[in-house]
This record gives sequence, structure tokens and C-alpha cells, in this order.
Amino acid sequence: MVDPTDEHGFPKPQDDFSTNNPFASPLAVGPREQGYVNRSTEVLNPWFSMWTKPRVTVRQQLDTDPRQHVLLVAALWGFSSQLANQMIAQSEELPIRIATMFGWILGGAVIGMIWIFLLGWLSGMAGRILGGVANALECRCALAWCCIPGIWMGPLYLMIGLYYLVVGPDAVPGGMPRQGQPPMNPWAAFSLMPPWMFAIMVLAMIIGLWMQVLSCHALGEAHQYSSWRGLGTLLLTVLLMIGVIMAFAFVVGVLVAMFVMALR
Repeated sequence: MVDPTDEHGFPKPQDDFSTNNPFASPLAVGPREQGYVNRSTEVLNPWFSMWTKPRVTVRQQLDTDPRQHVLLVAALWGFSSQLANQMIAQSEELPIRIATMFGWILGGAVIGMIWIFLLGWLSGMAGRILGGVANALECRCALAWCCIPGIWMGPLYLMIGLYYLVVGPDAVPGGMPRQGQPPMNPWAAFSLMPPWMFAIMVLAMIIGLWMQVLSCHALGEAHQYSSWRGLGTLLLTVLLMIGVIMAFAFVVGVLVAMFVMALR
């Protein structure tokens, strides 16, 4: 039985079913009793509620279907994040700029899906080191929905991308660096940036910081502990990712060296 007054809906130790049935699931203990599982009777739209109710939204998605729309959200985030890529403006030729834009958009969507699998695996590992309970699937769900604010920035990124596409190399403050030409000082580039583009960039930085805050809450909910420990999970995930990248670079370097030596 479930106590109707319990907002989380967990069986109580005094319930006959939970105490007498040898096949019953284990009772929730530890973090669950500390309020780290957040459920709501309201059906939330995660595309909107993730902005202000990350823990309840993530719990709803985990309880219903942790795979639902995860790859779509990751692809949309990767897609939108590449709309404002400066490389679009590199070529003098419009057809090449169009091809570059579509290439970055497609590549961003693919990288977004690969990225969410890697992050889900590493954050699941990091969380369990810190005493969490979420697996890679649940962490993928939590982190994917944290990308919602970035996806909502897509139309503004598209404005920058179209500006790069139409204007070309002159769209970049000071022009795109040519071969042998030193890159422009970033502060000088910002001073030459159109005011509307500068405003979008500032807003993008604020949204990026808010996404990190959402990630702490989402990982905390998935692992059933506090958001502060979710921050620790995020930091440990970054360290693990650096280790994976370094190990991958080392293996590739060894293989390339062996291949070069074999050709001699």
C-alpha cells in the first residue's frame, strides 16, 4: 500500500504488502527519505518547465520514459549551437558558405548525440563514486533536458548564422584572419561587433551559465542527492572527460607512431 498523504508515493515500513511479501521491491531508504526525489501531480511540459523546475521535470521524465526525445534534444542542441559558427563566413564564395553552414549544422547534430552518450556514461560513473544511484541512461535523460534553454536560443543563433552567410568574411569584426596573419585581439573584435550581435553573445553566456545550474539540479535528482553534490558530479565528470581525451590522444599517438615506423 501507498500512503495517500505521502507526496512521493513510497511504501511505508508498516505496510503489510511491503513487510510480508518476500517478492516486494526493497523499501526506499537513505536519500529518498531526505526529499531528493521530487514528484508532482501536475503533468509538466519539459520544453518549458525545465527552465524553472529542473528537478521535478527530470523526475517526471525518468518515471515515464528516460529515452523519450533524448536524442532529439541532444541533436537540436548540437544543431543550434553551430548556427553561429564563425567558419560560415570564411569563404568569399556564397555557395561555399552555404555548404559550410549546412556542414556545421549536420556535424553539430551528430556530435550532440555522441556527446550526450559520452556525458551520460561519465556522469553516471562520477555520480556513483559520490554515492549516487543513476545509471548512464538516467544521466543522459537528465543532461539532455538541461539543453532546453540552449535550444530556445536557436532562432537568435540563426540570426547570426544568416548574417555570416550573407555578408561573408566582412561579417567577422576585423575580417577573417588570412593565412600568415595574426588573429585579432578578442577585446578589439568585441568592440567592432555589431551591438545586436554583442547582445546575443552576452545573452548566450548567461543562458550557458543557467544550463550549468540546471545540470547540477538534474544530476542531483537523477542520482537522488543534493544539487551541491550534483555540482561535484559535474566537476568530476569534467575531470573524467579530460582523462578520457588524454587517454584517447595517447592511444592515437602510439598507433600513428607505430604506423610511421612500419612504413620505414
